[in-house]
Amino acid sequence: MKEMPLAAIKAGITFKTPSELSEETPIADLDIPNTISWADVERDTSAWIGNKMQKAALETIYELEKEVKEKGDKNLLSTWRKLQTSDHFYYMCTKYFNDGDVHKYFNPYDSPYDSFLAFMNIINDFKMRLETTKKNKVQTVLQKIKTTIKKPIAVELRGVDTERTIT
Repeated sequence: MKEMPLAAIKAGITFKTPSELSEETPIADLDIPNTISWADVERDTSAWIGNKMQKAALETIYELEKEVKEKGDKNLLSTWRKLQTSDHFYYMCTKYFNDGDVHKYFNPYDSPYDSFLAFMNIINDFKMRLETTKKNKVQTVLQKIKTTIKKPIAVELRGVDTERTIT
């Protein structure tokens, strides 16, 4: 392997970084009408969204997008994004035959079903965090309202200025 770059250069092969290539004039359009991948015989997305478990898990995590983003909490957003890592869905793949060995080799779970159950439990925990965050914000607002109401305010009673605390 050490000699490969030198042998390539001697053969007239050149190397360029993506940045260098971006400055070149394209020689042709590349038409790729379907999503492709390195994984499996099909070279498509079926390793990640090829069964009902994977689709249900993805739908569940995508349904939380609006609520997570509305919270404005960087930690929740970071966790939500990490839950979309493709490995989670790859571990749920139920392909067998030639591809099955690859899925088993990289999978920390005993089965795709175990992976699905673990992921959905994590999603439920995440939903509880979202709910707790919502309750904490409501409690904070209520506490601010109570504090504001208990502060002395000036009121006028029958032409006489006086300070009162509303409780």
